Amino acid sequence: MEYQKEHPVHKDTDLFPAFFNFIEFYLNLPDSLEEVKRYLIVGLSKLLFANKKEIIKEENFQYEEFEDTKKTCDKLKSQLDFLFARFHLANDNKNYDEAISKLSNSIIMYSEIYGPESIGLTPNYYYLANYFAEKPLEDYETQDTRDVIIRNIYNKIANIWKFFFLGEVNEMFESKFSLNNK
Repeated sequence: MEYQKEHPVHKDTDLFPAFFNFIEFYLNLPDSLEEVKRYLIVGLSKLLFANKKEIIKEENFQYEEFEDTKKTCDKLKSQLDFLFARFHLANDNKNYDEAISKLSNSIIMYSEIYGPESIGLTPNYYYLANYFAEKPLEDYETQDTRDVIIRNIYNKIANIWKFFFLGEVNEMFESKFSLNNK
């Protein structure tokens, strides 16, 4: 809040990247999950409020401006869901159902914007592999099956980075642009 007083921002969503870094920091500290939970809830309410405010302004926007705003809100929601998933996996009473729900939603939302082969999704895939590594086996599963799933996820991460470094692109998504063009 002090920063906002000194450095006014144009949109409510401008400070979310810093807010997310703050949450990431607390996720890595022992005994700070209650603090993380509070920040996640505040982040969700701020994002919902910012999204509602943008929808109200929609009538005055040009279509391109609305699409950019929607894309920004979707990207932020994806990141927030990712942090919620990490919170559920880090918690002592792990909530695997909620973790996979939030992680799946995050992957889908981000994929719709940047494509499923975007390097921005590799952390999501990494935590997806962690989910499968940590979650207790169901009655119908074997450890060998689970190991294959985990190995395939890690292979996907490696392939995404390989294609990125080779400059291969998917023309259907925004990730087709190199880092120099962004």
